[in-house]
Amino acid sequence: MKLQINVSDVMVKEIDKYAEMMGVSRSALCATFIGKGIMSYNKSFEMLGSMGEKLKDSLLAEKAIKESVKVEKE
Repeated sequence: MKLQINVSDVMVKEIDKYAEMMGVSRSALCATFIGKGIMSYNKSFEMLGSMGEKLKDSLLAEKAIKESVKVEKE
C-alpha cells in the first residue's frame, strides 16, 4: 500500500542521510521507522493497560480490606 506524507526539508535530509548510511531506499527506511514506532506505541499501550488492571485490582483489594476492618469493628 502506498502512503504519502509531508515532512520538512531538514527531515528529508536526515532521512536521506540515514538511508544512504544503511544502504536502503528512503521508502524502506521510513517504513522501518514507522513500523518500529507503531510497535513501540503498541507495547506502551499494552503496558499501560496492564498497569491499569493491576491498579484496579489493588484498589478493589484495598476497598475489600477496609470494608472487612469496618465490619470487624462493628
